[in-house]
Amino acid sequence: MTVNGLKIFEFDQVSSTFSVAKELLKQHEKGVVIAKSQTCGKGKGERKFVSNDGGLYFTIFYKNLQFNPSFALKSVINAGLSVYDVLVSLGFDAKLKWPNDVLINGKKVCGILCETLTCADKTDFMCGVGINVNTTCFDEFEDIATSLFLQNGAKVDINQFAKTVIQKVLQNLFDESDKQIQFFNASKMLGKTVLVTDVNESYKVQINGLSQDGFLCGLRDGVQTKIICGDVKEV
Repeated sequence: MTVNGLKIFEFDQVSSTFSVAKELLKQHEKGVVIAKSQTCGKGKGERKFVSNDGGLYFTIFYKNLQFNPSFALKSVINAGLSVYDVLVSLGFDAKLKWPNDVLINGKKVCGILCETLTCADKTDFMCGVGINVNTTCFDEFEDIATSLFLQNGAKVDINQFAKTVIQKVLQNLFDESDKQIQFFNASKMLGKTVLVTDVNESYKVQINGLSQDGFLCGLRDGVQTKIICGDVKEV
């Protein structure tokens, strides 16, 4: 099976599709790893991404790309917009949370992680996407996570849904056009105050836009600033 010319590697359960993709990069130029569940799903900052049965978990990988590593954040934004567009087309009131989450009714329904491995002038690239589709159990994360099924009570055909989402992500992943305005509008964050927490400090920022390279921007104590890293939470 292929999607947009990429071979699909399907598994019932893996440690993480990211880990499998890293191994497949040793023998394949490109492809998509799909799993029904993950035992050690990878989230932002080495956090665990809950990956129970009923979800869609996949990683798109490419070997030896002529790729600017600084584009990694924009690829996250492109992937997020792709998932957002699919969910909205299905009638869900979705919202993007910078930089890598999709929410429905304030709860996380999708997480995205892009990673580059650079050697000399060649870059291996991976984009992992996890979507809670028909998932019903989130263990200790039930207060912050949801699924499409829990939102509307209707089971989704995961195979068809996977094809639609993967095609949309592949269509947009390396699009270099400016999508910051689309992402920012979908995040509904204009004028919102957020608490930014990184390893060194916590501070509040009143959000007013995204930079051309995809970073969240706003006023910190009246001074325009760019949020480079850290967790962002509306207050």
